[in-house]
Amino acid sequence: KIGVKVKFTLMYDPYSRALRASRIREACPAREDKSDSGVALGADGDDWNRSKVVTEEEFGVISIIKASYGFIKCCSRTKDLFFHFSELTEKPDEARVGREVQFRVTTEPRTNKTVASGVRFAPKGSAVFETVDERRVRGVCKTKLLFVKGFPSKGGAGTAPTPKGVVEEKLAGGETREFTFTRAGLLEAKSNPREGDLVQFCLRTDNRTGLESACKVEIMRFVGKVTSSKSEGLYGVVEHVDPGTGESGRAFVHGAEIEGSSVRLNVGDELEYSLQVGRK
Repeated sequence: KIGVKVKFTLMYDPYSRALRASRIREACPAREDKSDSGVALGADGDDWNRSKVVTEEEFGVISIIKASYGFIKCCSRTKDLFFHFSELTEKPDEARVGREVQFRVTTEPRTNKTVASGVRFAPKGSAVFETVDERRVRGVCKTKLLFVKGFPSKGGAGTAPTPKGVVEEKLAGGETREFTFTRAGLLEAKSNPREGDLVQFCLRTDNRTGLESACKVEIMRFVGKVTSSKSEGLYGVVEHVDPGTGESGRAFVHGAEIEGSSVRLNVGDELEYSLQVGRK
């Protein structure tokens, strides 16, 4: 059992070039299952005057496989961990890149490097690299997401850096926070917000680095009515009720922004639209 004090003999394994323990036996074998007072003795008791060691296990995904070793992309560590097949409790032939695993983190005594031990396959979905706060956050798009030549659309290899956009959240007191987002962070791939668009999004936290970014980014849509029009319906003002806050709002609208040809604004027309912060 974990935490049992043992005696063993050290031997050198020339194949893996590592020290191995052999002839392992219990250092403090139990004299009886229980003492006269009912207290457990031996390996299951606390008569060694030391607490048992409890090692927490971590999760990750196999990122590299070689002839007799591999590397694990960890859910809570920025660096991949080395593991040797001798520490794999499963069949080595079944280990492949992308397989989720569960393991303990130990220090290799010869090199003093941090490695993975007791590696075994984990159920699908066990390796969680990020957490998403589902509470919707409102903000304004500050930088449009641009797609450049050479960008891998589906995670393929490419020479160009991954394009990123920026959204800004306004906090109480006038302070602001900015978050980046990628194409994968759009709620709808074809709905790419422009600079100034009012958007809502969720916050995603990378468990490895602790960095926050925006995900599920979408342009907010409103329904309102034209309350006034000028220049024979070329432009006017629309009013709406915010479905999230219940507050009333007013916005300028130009006929050129209306889908369709030769459209003129008339008082009472009902429109569906997004809001954009003016440059001024």
